[in-house]
Amino acid sequence: DPLWQQKMGTVRSGSREILQNFAGQTSSVDPPDCNGTAGPNHYMQTINFTYNIYDKEGNHVAGPTPLNSLFSGVPGSGTNDGDPIILYDEQAGKWMVAEFSGIFGPDYMMVAVSQTDDPTGLWDRWSWPMTGFPDYMKFGVWRDGYYMGTNTPGGSEIYAFERDVMLAGGANPKMVQFSNPWRPNSGFHCVLPVDNDGEYAPAGTPGMFMTINDNAWGYADELWVYELDVDWTNTNNSTFNRVQQISVDAFDSNLGSTWNNNIPQPGTGQMLDGIPQILMHRVVYRKFDTTQNIVCNHTVDVDGFDHAGIRWYELQHNGTDWEIRQSGTYAPDNDNRWMGSISINEDREIALGYSVSSYTTYPSIRFTGQTADENAQASGLMDVAETSIQEGTSSQTSSNRWGDYSNMSVDPVDGHSFWFTTEYAISSFSKGTRIVSFTLPTAPDVDFMASDTLPSTSDTVYFTDLSTGNPFFWSWSFATPNVTFMEGTSAGSQHPVVRFDSQASYTVELTATNSVGPSTLVKTDYVQVGDIFKITAGASPAEICTGDTTYLSATPSGGSGTYTYYWYSDPPGFSDTTENPM
Repeated sequence: DPLWQQKMGTVRSGSREILQNFAGQTSSVDPPDCNGTAGPNHYMQTINFTYNIYDKEGNHVAGPTPLNSLFSGVPGSGTNDGDPIILYDEQAGKWMVAEFSGIFGPDYMMVAVSQTDDPTGLWDRWSWPMTGFPDYMKFGVWRDGYYMGTNTPGGSEIYAFERDVMLAGGANPKMVQFSNPWRPNSGFHCVLPVDNDGEYAPAGTPGMFMTINDNAWGYADELWVYELDVDWTNTNNSTFNRVQQISVDAFDSNLGSTWNNNIPQPGTGQMLDGIPQILMHRVVYRKFDTTQNIVCNHTVDVDGFDHAGIRWYELQHNGTDWEIRQSGTYAPDNDNRWMGSISINEDREIALGYSVSSYTTYPSIRFTGQTADENAQASGLMDVAETSIQEGTSSQTSSNRWGDYSNMSVDPVDGHSFWFTTEYAISSFSKGTRIVSFTLPTAPDVDFMASDTLPSTSDTVYFTDLSTGNPFFWSWSFATPNVTFMEGTSAGSQHPVVRFDSQASYTVELTATNSVGPSTLVKTDYVQVGDIFKITAGASPAEICTGDTTYLSATPSGGSGTYTYYWYSDPPGFSDTTENPM
């Protein structure tokens, strides 16, 4: 793989913090289809065929509850067929949950939307008949609709649902559907809708879908971009088109001839499905002040020997089209990494979570990431040191099906911290799940203070570094160079001691560096240095009553230059600028 990152990132810092890491649901279903996301006060996790609700400190609030109970009363809800998806619609402040029905009967898609941002409260629900079984459906939130892609060869596989009506709890939201004439020739395939995190895409932007195409299936190694331009007034005017075929660095999506021989495990011949022929849940869109960006990932063979790694991309809109800003393939050792989920936060930090397994490593959960400083360089490298969320304790021998998907999301409250959930092996047939929240390392947040900002040239000033983020290198500078470092300190000390040798205004600058990089704070004219002088002041007579007159006098001594006098009373009522006012 030409983009193969063969070494782990090295950035470690106390500013990277595991905020929460708690147990989710346990499943004996193959696959468990674990996914979840955070809202303002809760984390909601679904697996086949139940959901749990936690507060954001990991305390169990509700569940496990049968998933189909959310759809009670609509067609299809009598079964609990699975493939759950949950998203938090942060612009609306509501949750969206979907489940298909049709394994043992007519094909339906069921969607429920919470009435508030509290998932333990009331929900509205709907059901639509499908044209073909909506296998492996994936959803994305967009301004004008909830968009869905499915693995439905020969049937309709591209959908949009009328979000505004659903958010209002309306009885009959519309649906549009399309068959995809540009479906890659990979067999199993799902074209993923793009999910809008944070601020909406610009008004009028059509709903988007994306997928990969391997040249082994025909055409070239590419990312394909589609647009569904929906007209809810007259749905017959809606259109679906492939609008871009973006060339990418060569990749190999073949991890073996069948699902049964992709990912090895210790002590067993049973291998796990690597799902290498599709983009993984989710394709994430985020609008920044000056750019629009998308991140996505899929699993590849990095060396031709069925060694699974994760190819990831960041795309940026150039005003006309989407183009690759950076891309990389993360496979830093002999372990296999697959079933990734990726997201980008408001600080342009990227987090990537995934499963890990090999002949010597039980199926486990880890994550890496790209710091904002590295992202600014568009290096294609994950520079954050890999972190273990949970190490597996067993191999799965019950089947080859593993997970199918996971989810990395960004906390909608702070726009900064990440949440990730997926499974790991705890026995030959049972999977545990974890729910983790974390932040990535950042450059130091620099601050400092001085013991005296109005010293004389004979005073000693103690500076205190108040920076956070575990810096290990400091560099102080003063715009006026006439300073003497005292008590064995220097410009490289964390807390220098300084004597200012000239009467002047001093601008103070501190650069602090940690494992991410440097950060600088400048305080302009922070220290004002002058001479020492004394004032002897008096009044004659010293004690007076209202209506009396007294003579004030002041005798300054020391210092240099011409004295200026400012007399005033407290409370206000008298002021003067002469040497001896009456």
